[in-house]
Amino acid sequence: MPTLVMTQHDNHWVELTGLGGKLLTTIRYGIKAAYRQFEQRKQSWMVHWSYLGFVVQMARAYGVEVDYSALPTTWQLRAAGAQVLVDTAVEARENPFARLFITEDAPIEVVHAAFRALAKKHHPDAGGSTAVFQQLDAAYRQILTLRGCA
Repeated sequence: MPTLVMTQHDNHWVELTGLGGKLLTTIRYGIKAAYRQFEQRKQSWMVHWSYLGFVVQMARAYGVEVDYSALPTTWQLRAAGAQVLVDTAVEARENPFARLFITEDAPIEVVHAAFRALAKKHHPDAGGSTAVFQQLDAAYRQILTLRGCA
């Protein structure tokens, strides 16, 4: 799997090495020119630190690993935050507890309360999405089955 390495260039810019393919195209055309630049001497791209999250999300979407360990801690947190958002979205699709915004050790009363609150908000009769409601219902039923309550 290809790896994108991020290093600090100065107080505002992050140097990107290991760019290629769709990710390079996304950087060139998805980020405004004021926030990206090509370093001729090093033959590498640089982006403004405020675009770290965007670059991480795009890299993950294209299956590229990201190494941002050489960045300052605050910038690492910004990059890691984007990573967490991506991972949380994937986990929420697969984990019924995450879909109901509860922990796996939550008491059954909390499971019922969380489902009722979300169902009330997302019910199609209340103007919610049928697809979201069905996902919530499926997660609720899956948790009940796991707990032996169904």
